[in-house]
Amino acid sequence: GNFSNILMIAFKDFDESYRFSLLSLRHLEKHDAQICKGNVYLNFGVGVSSLKKPYSTSIYYLKQLQKTYPDDSLHRLYNATASTYVLTFMYFQGVDLQALKAECMDYKQTLEVTNNEVPKQYVKELLYWIEVLGNPKEHIDWRLPVTVKSRTSFWENHLTLRLQMSYLLFEQQQAEYFIQKLKEYQVNSVATINQPHFYFYNALWQFRKLEDAHLKKEKSAIWKEIKYCLKKIDMYAKNNPQNFEHFSVLIKALFYQHTTQIKKAQFHFNHAIQLAKL
Repeated sequence: GNFSNILMIAFKDFDESYRFSLLSLRHLEKHDAQICKGNVYLNFGVGVSSLKKPYSTSIYYLKQLQKTYPDDSLHRLYNATASTYVLTFMYFQGVDLQALKAECMDYKQTLEVTNNEVPKQYVKELLYWIEVLGNPKEHIDWRLPVTVKSRTSFWENHLTLRLQMSYLLFEQQQAEYFIQKLKEYQVNSVATINQPHFYFYNALWQFRKLEDAHLKKEKSAIWKEIKYCLKKIDMYAKNNPQNFEHFSVLIKALFYQHTTQIKKAQFHFNHAIQLAKL
């Protein structure tokens, strides 16, 4: 399982990473190694599974972790981490906001007995944005407190969520800040579950900026950024069309729209809608 993560995170070899993850699952089932279940299920659910299979697969294994691992301090750590990612993947799936809110409230109660502030703060933030989307506020707090920023994947969860909200709420100044912060984590070129979503919303924002751009040099820089994001999205879509193909198709639809290729744009918009419903 750990070797699988190295292949995914450092080398972006999703096929081999997935193969080794399946191997660890088979060994786990064959030998019924209870002591290893938490680690294997967590590595698989949070790791390559979400980049190779539908989010429902990751959610299944993370919930298996929560059901089967002994009640001790290590389990509480695994359980808290799993809770964060179950909610993240449900959100990525586009589940009904009220259903997501109910799931958040269940996890919030469970997490109250732990000392792990990381998942607590993420659940709190997710509930905050659900409330904002349901009841728009005059003042929005874009800097909700996050005390642990050294754990990259968790901090990325917050930043990516805020980037999406900035797009939905037309807050370009906030978007620029979150894009820049997220770009700092791309320097090491490490694959995480949030990267496809970062490239997707970054590209969407670039298309909005294109509408206001007047200088040729400025437009050229925006197009360069869009093409770079699309290249990255295509990489994830190739490895996992179930989760990411609609991202790629929608960005291409916007590309054709902005280059006045209307028939191609219409086809890709319709195709993106159909894919998003799957």
